[in-house]
Amino acid sequence: MSLIEQAPTAGRSVVFSTSGAPIDPGTADAAATPAGGLADVGVSHAVIAPTSMLRVR
Repeated sequence: MSLIEQAPTAGRSVVFSTSGAPIDPGTADAAATPAGGLADVGVSHAVIAPTSMLRVR
């Protein structure tokens, strides 16, 4: 049983960033795996996949 499956889901939500990497649900990449696991156990989630970044020096 994975950590995602063991976590209580009531009233919980997760937001994570791919740090700009694209997410492809059809593959087992680093972002698609946790997103799929969260969806499978019913945890409300959002995946942020930024395409631009502003650097301030």
